[in-house]
Amino acid sequence: MKTKIMANVKTKFLEQAIAKFKEAVKNGRVNEMNFIYSPSLILRLWFDQTIVEPNQKNSDKETGFCHTWANVDTLPIQKEMAMNRLPQKNISEVISNTSEGDDDAILSFLCNAKEETLNEMANGYEFEHKGEIIEIIMWQPVEHWTLRQLAQHVGIMM
Repeated sequence: MKTKIMANVKTKFLEQAIAKFKEAVKNGRVNEMNFIYSPSLILRLWFDQTIVEPNQKNSDKETGFCHTWANVDTLPIQKEMAMNRLPQKNISEVISNTSEGDDDAILSFLCNAKEETLNEMANGYEFEHKGEIIEIIMWQPVEHWTLRQLAQHVGIMM
């Protein structure tokens, strides 16, 4: 019974946090927020524009709101992992494509790529998006990355 009550409290906290986060996103202030639920648990909320929920394809409805619960004990490990990563934080900092919309097309492609495709080299890889051929052009320091490494870097897969 106590577990069910705690789950309800946690769910209510999540709902209130998501409401505050959606308001902040709507006002264009943030794309990520952290909320402290307890001395040992942190709620992380972010918006991922590559996520489109079923039956909402090509829709302007709210999609892509994601969350995860992080244990405070794991934060030093998470920080160390972040420090060991390349300083680039998003896809536009590792690809040099200049056409408008390429970032979103590449993210969409990576989300839907087949397992065997992910082992291909990212630099120079071509795919079709909305009837147009798009070539991924990586910056020189990361031109040796596979599509899997690119997907991992931008957070599509771990």
